[in-house]
Amino acid sequence: MAENPGVFTDGCLLHPGIYGKRERDDSAGLSQEYGQAACGAHAGKSGKVGVADEEWYGEKGGNPDFCGCSGRVIIVFALVSAFYIHNFDQTLLEENQSHLAEVADHIVTYIQAAVEDTLDTLETAADALPLMEQEECVGYLKQMVDRHGFTYAGYAGRDGMLHATQELPYSDISREDYFQGALKGERMITGLMRRILENRAVSGIVLAVPLRSPGGEIVGVLAAMLDISRLNDALRTESFGGAGYSYIIDDKGNLVLHNKSMDYNNFFRVLENVKIQGTRGLDEIRQDMADGGSGMLLYNQLGVEQYAYYCPLGLNSWTVVNIVPRDVVMSKTDRLIREMVGISIAVVIIFLMLLPPNLPKRAMSGCPCRRRKKKREFG
Repeated sequence: MAENPGVFTDGCLLHPGIYGKRERDDSAGLSQEYGQAACGAHAGKSGKVGVADEEWYGEKGGNPDFCGCSGRVIIVFALVSAFYIHNFDQTLLEENQSHLAEVADHIVTYIQAAVEDTLDTLETAADALPLMEQEECVGYLKQMVDRHGFTYAGYAGRDGMLHATQELPYSDISREDYFQGALKGERMITGLMRRILENRAVSGIVLAVPLRSPGGEIVGVLAAMLDISRLNDALRTESFGGAGYSYIIDDKGNLVLHNKSMDYNNFFRVLENVKIQGTRGLDEIRQDMADGGSGMLLYNQLGVEQYAYYCPLGLNSWTVVNIVPRDVVMSKTDRLIREMVGISIAVVIIFLMLLPPNLPKRAMSGCPCRRRKKKREFG
């Protein structure tokens, strides 16, 4: 006998119902009249109409597959966004460090060029002095001082008695390191020195080169002081809109050059009294500077977090230090991160809005049989 498409093999009628055409194994399409009588055998293990539907839509009417899948998608998206934001933050921090390094490189280049130009000038003068009469030498040096902006210049024979363009409180330089080094044929550069002249006190570095006879024998030393203000021009390079400051320190942390005051006038003393963040301590940082290394550290001083970038100057074991508040460095980063978080939230909302309109409604409200059951219970 041919199979009746309107009847199940066990005799149950297929009824279109009020929710559309009923398919096989679908009790949801049955009308209320035929609910339990017609399809009890297909209603599920409990013998009630809609049990199979209740198993699909969940005990409480929700769709576990839909909710679970949506939750997993949102969690994965959140993790990917957090990972991207972290990498983005690290990338911008590296870019800011590169900016501080560029400022430091400019300072290094400027000061090294100024010192090299001064040494070249002294060597040119040193070649000319042995050919002059002694009374002409000081006049020649005075012209050089005016032309190049030195504080003073002078020459000394092997006895160490200095003949300078200005009267100094001393004339014997025989025990000075720069004099002894120049007598050995070296180009010498001192650390920061302070001198009392006739009418003022000055600070600067002394540069010295050997004086040679026409035959090449070292017969004395030519020295000149370069005012520290000439080198301070290098620190005027603006960084982070004027919020960054530059310093040059010696191997003990003392300030040599600066464009802003510093507590204790010593960078290492500052670090002794702040909380340094990260794994490195003060001793490691000092050693890294002594070894000619470069790097960046973050420390908290009186509630203000500051980044400090350091690199060697390549002169007298001095180090360039650039300092800038963290909120200035990270202001752009924080703003971009907030924008990215907002975009991520918007994407999640759009994802939920683009779902089929009836899918969330059916998943959260339950099956038709369940709704009819509740309707009977509440009259």
